[in-house]
Amino acid sequence: MTIDSEAFEYAISKIDDGFIFEAFAQTFLSGLIGYEFIPVGGSKDKGIDGILYISRIHSDDKTIVQTSTESNIKEKIEDTIIKLNRNGVNFTRLRYVTNRNVSSIDLIIEELFSKYEKQITINDIKWLTSNCNSNEAVINAYRVFSDKYLYEYKVPGNVKVVANLDEDPRLYVFLRQQFDSYRKDLDIDDLLVDALIVYSLEGTDPDKGVFLKKDLIKEKISKYIKFDIRLLDEKIETRLDKLSTKPRKIKHHQDIDAYCLPYETRLEIQDRNLKDEKLNNMFIEETEAFMKSKLKLDGLMIRDISGLISKVINHIFYKQGLEFSNFVLNGDMTSTFEQNLQEVISNAVDQSSIISSNKEKAKEIVLISIREAIYNGSENQSRYLKSLSKTYLMMFMLHWEPKISVYFHTLASELKLFVDNSIIIPALSEIYLEPKNRRHWNLLKGAKNAGIAMFINDTLLSELITHLNM
Repeated sequence: MTIDSEAFEYAISKIDDGFIFEAFAQTFLSGLIGYEFIPVGGSKDKGIDGILYISRIHSDDKTIVQTSTESNIKEKIEDTIIKLNRNGVNFTRLRYVTNRNVSSIDLIIEELFSKYEKQITINDIKWLTSNCNSNEAVINAYRVFSDKYLYEYKVPGNVKVVANLDEDPRLYVFLRQQFDSYRKDLDIDDLLVDALIVYSLEGTDPDKGVFLKKDLIKEKISKYIKFDIRLLDEKIETRLDKLSTKPRKIKHHQDIDAYCLPYETRLEIQDRNLKDEKLNNMFIEETEAFMKSKLKLDGLMIRDISGLISKVINHIFYKQGLEFSNFVLNGDMTSTFEQNLQEVISNAVDQSSIISSNKEKAKEIVLISIREAIYNGSENQSRYLKSLSKTYLMMFMLHWEPKISVYFHTLASELKLFVDNSIIIPALSEIYLEPKNRRHWNLLKGAKNAGIAMFINDTLLSELITHLNM
């Protein structure tokens, strides 16, 4: 099973313990290149003269390998070279392995070679990521690391999410993750039941002998939904059989007639959680950078900007989640959402620790920053807000009888619409806009994808031709 490169990059970049990264990097390089490492300065002190995480290669005593999680790359390498020379360590090449993203690698190497006449190789997080699926030994190095240090990400939906959705929002996060990887050939009620089954098997582990029988799976699912579990009985039976066949998402141990999550499914859950956390952090970082630039212009300082951003987003979803979700996903209800946005932000700032004399100005800056993220945000900001909106909407799926969603799905596939030029002309005029901002065009595409048949009559066609010829 290959590694998800995006999840790998984020997980490895999160390591801030030098000893953990050194152990991973050495195992990774051993699997990739065949290195066998010997600590420089003896195995007891793991280094000399204050240099940590340096080793020689068993077959090449002229090469030094150093691992580091620090961000000051050039200064770190230069300091290492100076200390190695001072301690009389004979080497011609230094291989520096880091979980940071290093810009201008060639320039750093050239400058250091000119100064110290040592060959330098820099392997950063991008290099590690590009090689993460090179062979089974490399893949296993990451699997061993993830099993030991990333266990909390194997819990379905265990990432940051909007507060106050319900007592336990993890289920809605997990449902949204399932919908993000939605197969078009799968009915919506099948997808819902599949997600509930997998979620109910949280904590199962064949290696530990932890399994769930069918009746316990149904009992757990009944706690997640607001309608009678008997409505899902037949569907649960069918989907348990389907999910247990290849490519299987769950494993059925027939000797004890019980189920569990296989290792592969737990890895999928881990990768999705890692990517969700990465997206959350990128949204906060980008929004915080914009807000800081505005605060600087006004000479204001706010201690916990990231906390304030999270609080504001929470308030928006808590106070007007449906309107905001509809706006983010479909571009609808703009006026309704805008009417309440200022009040929602004002309440969030009032509840923050910002000193009273700065609150009014802070409200203006927060409003500008949130609007910027919503209307002109980066791809990361847009993806994040859409993921939160989908998560919010998942809550309502568990309050509906599944027959309702099936009914609307069937209704859409049989719907026939005549489309007016008040939709067609604006849609055509949006050709130069970014795809995410093509409101009318995306409306038509969404209708088509839902199976709705759309028509235009001769009169409307004549009007359209006249308009295009003007």
